[in-house]
Amino acid sequence: MLDGSLATVAEKKPTEVLASWSTNYGVTAWAAPALKFPTDTVVLVEGKHDCTVLKRAAELTGVGTGLIFCTPSQLDATLGDGWNSQREFVIRHAPQTAARLPMYPLRVLIDWDKSSGDYATVCVKYGAGADANVLRMDVGLADPRVGGSFKGIERFYSHRLLELARIAEILNVGATRSGGLVVDREDLERAKSGLAEFFVSNAAVEDCQHLLPVLRWAAG
Repeated sequence: MLDGSLATVAEKKPTEVLASWSTNYGVTAWAAPALKFPTDTVVLVEGKHDCTVLKRAAELTGVGTGLIFCTPSQLDATLGDGWNSQREFVIRHAPQTAARLPMYPLRVLIDWDKSSGDYATVCVKYGAGADANVLRMDVGLADPRVGGSFKGIERFYSHRLLELARIAEILNVGATRSGGLVVDREDLERAKSGLAEFFVSNAAVEDCQHLLPVLRWAAG
């Protein structure tokens, strides 16, 4: 630490204090994946489309605009994206995650279609703070007309937006007799990129209502 004198003073400090000092004084950037963006709340999601949609929803609603949404590969170049990499990130980097500044945690957002066992595993590996910083998306908050065939974050789109996507021929959306929306799994996988772009270009504030609880949780 430089204290303004001609001498160099060395002190032993906790990791979280050093993280704050390094940012404030511009001494160095943290290379450890879980310690990137040390003065922001980081939200670890499965894939790039989750990042795109959540960031846009934050912009539209004004909730969580300061959050950093990241995939495993964006934080750790040795990992890919997807569920397995998300889980591996938590396992591999739990000690560094625990060393983040308390007001700027790394939070883990798990897709709704992961099992209770998957969620429990991540919570255990995350360690202390998991109750506040690990969340599985609650399917009970999704648009009731959007059915379980919509795997991933698309389950939390509004039915209005999905119907517009059908009209725009981005996704072949079907309907049940009760008016619920259904989709073929392979069709959805092929359309995920286009749907994320469509969300960015066409979503209104009302189309983000089913994502608001996640944004509020992440913003703390």
